[in-house]
Amino acid sequence: MNCTEAQRLLHAYIDNELDVAHTLEVERHLETCAVCLENYQEYQALRDAMRDDALYFTAPAKLQKSVQAALRERSRTPLLARATSWRGPGVAAAACLIAVALAVLLTGLWRTTSTVPPGGAGAGIQQQVFNNHMRSLMADHLVDIRSSNPDVIKPWFKGKLDYSPYIYNLAPAGYSLVGGRLDYLDNRAVAAIVYKYQGHIVNFFLWPSQQNSAPITISSAQGYHLANWEEEKMNCWAISDLKQSELQRFATLQRDWS
Repeated sequence: MNCTEAQRLLHAYIDNELDVAHTLEVERHLETCAVCLENYQEYQALRDAMRDDALYFTAPAKLQKSVQAALRERSRTPLLARATSWRGPGVAAAACLIAVALAVLLTGLWRTTSTVPPGGAGAGIQQQVFNNHMRSLMADHLVDIRSSNPDVIKPWFKGKLDYSPYIYNLAPAGYSLVGGRLDYLDNRAVAAIVYKYQGHIVNFFLWPSQQNSAPITISSAQGYHLANWEEEKMNCWAISDLKQSELQRFATLQRDWS
C-alpha cells in the first residue's frame, strides 16, 4: 500500500469501517510511514477534541422555557395574523432571533436526550462490537463460511488467526449455528461466530485474553444487548437484539459448555 491509498482510507480506518484485509494493510503502512502516521495521529486528536464536553453548550432552563413559551404563543396566533406579520420590516431580525434560540435549545436537548452506542469515547471495544454487529447486518457480510457444523467452520479459521476459536453446537437450546467470519476488534483479527435464535442474529466474538475467567456482564444500546465475559483465557463478546434474558442464556451456555 502506498501513501495515496493509505490517505484515502485513513478516515474509514479511524471509524472502524474497513474490512479486515484493508485494516491490516493500513496498519502495516502506518508502521513504516512516519508521514501517514503523523496524519493519522492528527486526525485522531481532532476526533477526540470534537468529543470534548467543552465544545457543547447546554441551554439554561430559563432560556428553554422562554423559547417553548414563545412557540406555544405563536401556535395560538391566528393564521391570517401570522401571514400579515411577515410583511413587517422586522421580520428578518425576528426570524434570526428565533432560529438562534431554537438552535441553542435543540443543542441542549440533543446533549441530554440523544442515545449513544455503548461505551462512547471511553469504552472502545464495546463501541467496536456494536459497530461490527451493525455493519455485518447492513453490508450483507454476515458470514465468510456458512455451515451449521462446528467441525466445518473451525478448520476454516486455521492460518487466518493465531489462535483456534471454540465453536459449539447450541441448536438443542434453540441457538442454531449459521457460520463464521473474520472480523477486526481490539487492533487484531478475531473470529466472529454467528448464531440465530427465533430469527434474531447473535454475533459472538472471541479472541485471546490474559485472564482465565471473568463473570458475564450485560449492557445495552439502541435496542441491542451486549454480553461480555472471559473464559479459558478468551475474551468473549455477544451482541443481539434478543431480550436480555435470552442473550444472558446464550452467554451462559457458551461459558458453561463442556
